[in-house]
Amino acid sequence: MRTQPAIPRILVGLLTAGLLTGCGVQFYDRAERRLACPCPPAQAAGYASQVLLELYGTPYFSTPTQLHVVRSNPDGLTVTKLTVEVIPTRTATAEVRVWAETPATAATRDEQVAEAFVTAFATKAKETP
Repeated sequence: MRTQPAIPRILVGLLTAGLLTGCGVQFYDRAERRLACPCPPAQAAGYASQVLLELYGTPYFSTPTQLHVVRSNPDGLTVTKLTVEVIPTRTATAEVRVWAETPATAATRDEQVAEAFVTAFATKAKETP
């Protein structure tokens, strides 16, 4: 029965060793944007897909109305994840939600990525009748 008190000590020791060697919990910063699209949800998802492809590369669809891209940051060590979700609001309109997540050490990067997507999406929606 002496093993139970030893387990918490071992776990604390492993955690301490990990922190001292630079391994630890990575904290993320998140930027969120919402925009209305006066188009059907399928068309909004198409626009989002085109914008992600043009800006960041091939998007991956989690569902027919949710897609994401994971992109390396300039430091080569961290990544930015951009998630786009299209939510039907009425028959012919949709709301587009955008989340950009980056490590807290690159906190302004998520804002830049989210804003770039919003600007490109608005331009794409205006171009297409």
